[in-house]
Amino acid sequence: MRAFVLGGFGGIGHAVACALKKRGIQVVLSTRREDIESDDRVIYGQPSEQRFWDNTPVFDETKDSQNNTFEDWLVARGPIRLVFVCTGSLNFTDSLHTTPAALHDAIDAHVTPALLAAQYLTARPGPTCLAVLGSDPYSTEGTIDLCQYVVAKHALAGLAACIEEDAFGTRHRVEHFEVGNVDTPLWSGAGADVPDDAETPEIAAERMVEKCIDRLKEDWTAMQ
Repeated sequence: MRAFVLGGFGGIGHAVACALKKRGIQVVLSTRREDIESDDRVIYGQPSEQRFWDNTPVFDETKDSQNNTFEDWLVARGPIRLVFVCTGSLNFTDSLHTTPAALHDAIDAHVTPALLAAQYLTARPGPTCLAVLGSDPYSTEGTIDLCQYVVAKHALAGLAACIEEDAFGTRHRVEHFEVGNVDTPLWSGAGADVPDDAETPEIAAERMVEKCIDRLKEDWTAMQ
């Protein structure tokens, strides 16, 4: 199988990609910046647009269909079966000054890529797993000056719950991670200090990758 990391060159995305490759899993990375080069397979474009997914390769679905162990299946160069949505944005604007356009942009950054990723995965045979990053402290309680972020994270949590219900009885899984505060450039890019309780991207990535692999293993084992 392959893993697709949306936002694979950001703080958490890069850490997730490294954690996957450490386990022998081939990764595909996405970025909107066409000047970025990598030894990994890179797909350029905006994952909140349908044409991005229309142009995303399916890869060879026969490559991972004849493996004797889960470990062999995991590292086989087969289709994308795991997608991590590590896209997002952080802007400090209160609700009294947030424009509709800004709110739409936040939804496009956090939520729309997850929706399209779910549709991409569920159109193919399972097992698959979709991992979305949300529900840090600011997404479950209102706070000042973070209207766009809080609304988008609430929407992402709702979307993950809907996907879980709609995919019930299939071998398509969704994991909505409550990652908490993570020390990434997202904070400095928004002109904010990194919270004192922030953990490293590497620690967060290891936890999330391990959980997704466990979910895939459950379904792979049930199919044998």
